[in-house]
Amino acid sequence: MKRLVVAALLAVCAASTSGAQTAPPYPAITIPLEINQVPGRQIWYSTGQ
Repeated sequence: MKRLVVAALLAVCAASTSGAQTAPPYPAITIPLEINQVPGRQIWYSTGQ
């Protein structure tokens, strides 16, 4: 009986995740990023809009 319950739960979980939203949470970047390094340091940064 436990196996049947576990199998049913797995089936429900699989069905619910297959219908999940697959769109990215943020829009695509339309301009190239410029990555710079702080002189003499292992610190990188990017500036933008």
